[in-house]
Amino acid sequence: MRIWVVATGEPMPAADGSVRLLRAGNLCAYLQSSGHEVTWWTSSFDHVRRCQITADQLPDLGYAWRLVPAPGYRRNLGVARLFDHALMAWRFDAAAGQVQEQARPDVIWCSYPPIELAFAATRYGRRHGIPVVLDVRDLWPDAFLDALPGSLRPLGRVALAPYFLASRRALRQASGLVGITQSYLAWAANRAGRASAQHDRCFPMGYPDFAVTDSALAGARAYWDAQGIRPDGATICFFGTLGLQFDIDTVIHAARLLADQGSRARFVLCGAGSSLDDYRARSAGLGNVLFPGHVDVPRIKALMELSLAGLAPYRDLENFRLNVPNKVFEYAAGGLPVLSAVDGEVGRLLREHGMGAVYSAGNARTLAVLVSALATTPQSARAQGARARALFEQSFDARVVSRQIESYLLGMVAGFPSGKPNGRI
Repeated sequence: MRIWVVATGEPMPAADGSVRLLRAGNLCAYLQSSGHEVTWWTSSFDHVRRCQITADQLPDLGYAWRLVPAPGYRRNLGVARLFDHALMAWRFDAAAGQVQEQARPDVIWCSYPPIELAFAATRYGRRHGIPVVLDVRDLWPDAFLDALPGSLRPLGRVALAPYFLASRRALRQASGLVGITQSYLAWAANRAGRASAQHDRCFPMGYPDFAVTDSALAGARAYWDAQGIRPDGATICFFGTLGLQFDIDTVIHAARLLADQGSRARFVLCGAGSSLDDYRARSAGLGNVLFPGHVDVPRIKALMELSLAGLAPYRDLENFRLNVPNKVFEYAAGGLPVLSAVDGEVGRLLREHGMGAVYSAGNARTLAVLVSALATTPQSARAQGARARALFEQSFDARVVSRQIESYLLGMVAGFPSGKPNGRI
């Protein structure tokens, strides 16, 4: 089967395997290993590293790359990013339109958002009789309104009217809708103006079960030991981009409360981002908060070995309440329970499987109470972590999820009204 994966904004693979791949990267790798002919269409602008990339910088992993030129942007929120997405979608449409009929795909798997790219992909599919699946992973443009004060949201909705229209048309044109949760799938079907249909499915994000060499893991353990992070500590870890989506201020406040109580618990908050320097300044003088910056896969695995729980301090927005973000699966892969600032889908999962707890968003005291309880009863944390790891192996391993997606795509092509567009499965 010939498959196009159309997705931008994800980390690009590294030859040494040190980059944590997300949905599209893991799916491309799995589909290629299963014998399919895969092309990953993505932007020439690396969203994670904020730089332009060329094809010769990417490793040969067996599948093809199509880098679509895009100007890039500095900030996640702003006109520059919207312009980047619009221009990339226009250039994708032009480049895809030049592909000869015999080289066209049997099916297109396209991430949503960006809205413009999803619209271009579904229009291309309609034009050429190719099924297009939209993988809904964020509630755009609704999520844009969350960045505005309540009084400005009606005006914001008017200003964003073209994006709401494009969103509705893209979702309506899709041959199938996929949501990372049932709530996301329901949102997408509602935006498309229809009930959930035959080719709509829910597939969780999933997370790869990384293999790390013994020497790399030993080096990572030595690094954390030099930072004072040891097995007998009560460490709560976090990995992510330190920007607007996470409420780190509440975590710093909780650390201050725990320090005043003489607790041995500490937070190790890994990642880079626009707010890193500010958070380091706000936590100055606190010995139980560490910001080591960006860390690679071996250090992630080593730190999770040394931790009692993983922290998911998402802001309490609808976009996260309806979602189970990748962080939950990452911690589950490491055998850690999750402390989440958001209830909704995450809270339901944690309670149903006994693998973590929810603290009140913005309430440092409730977070401090949960951390203190884990620090005094580490056996409880280990039991919750074991349940999280078992659920990961059963349902959230990226290979398990990708295998389910592969089966879904095969069924999509076989059942598409025009038959098998290029005569292959």
